[in-house]
Amino acid sequence: MEHTVPFDVWARPVRLPISDIHVPTTMSTRKSTSLRDHANAIFANMKNGLRNTFSLYRMAREQSFPDAKVKRTWSLDLFKVQSTPWLKPFTRIALDTYKQVNQAFAAGDEKTVKRLTISNYEEDLRRRLRSQNANYVYVWKFHGESKPAKVVSIRAEEVNLSSSPVTYGNRLLIQACVKFETTQSLEVYTKRGERVAGDGTPKPVVEYLVFQKRMWYDTPWVIRDQLFEGLQGRYTTTL
Repeated sequence: MEHTVPFDVWARPVRLPISDIHVPTTMSTRKSTSLRDHANAIFANMKNGLRNTFSLYRMAREQSFPDAKVKRTWSLDLFKVQSTPWLKPFTRIALDTYKQVNQAFAAGDEKTVKRLTISNYEEDLRRRLRSQNANYVYVWKFHGESKPAKVVSIRAEEVNLSSSPVTYGNRLLIQACVKFETTQSLEVYTKRGERVAGDGTPKPVVEYLVFQKRMWYDTPWVIRDQLFEGLQGRYTTTL
């Protein structure tokens, strides 16, 4: 098909999730929590840990960590997704992207939002941008991290199955869920400078965002989804 259609089939949007991204859950202390709920949480965390290890191995084998060179593919770092030095440069990139997207959203910069987001997250932000009051000015400020950003779940799958060798990078599609714990503020003003909402006080914000990258293109990491905690600690993507 790739040789018969007039477009790059490997550039088409990946609409469906290829992975089972999971945010590690803690044991609930609620009386209504059953032993089965605890067992399911433990099993889900163990499964996530194994999938993290396999994905880190694939990435190490293909040298897919941005700004990080892996000298030994087999390493204890395969089992430490939240603390491995292999991912530290990536978390810096993720934090910078996170700040750019928030600043662009507050400024009504739809071009930047479109460049750095895709799929569900892009659709949600652009829908919210169109619903904003054009007579107001939104001022978003990043005051710092409460804790360093960290990857809690990562998946790397060989998705590009082209019969021809890739000319850049490798065939992996990578999705990584990053936990952000930050302090930030949002203020709203009229165009005459009158405050409408917010007082500039920094507030704690915890967010889980899924970043994605096709490794066969020289393109930036983009935000694909935001995850929220659901029943029994399960997390689901926005729709």
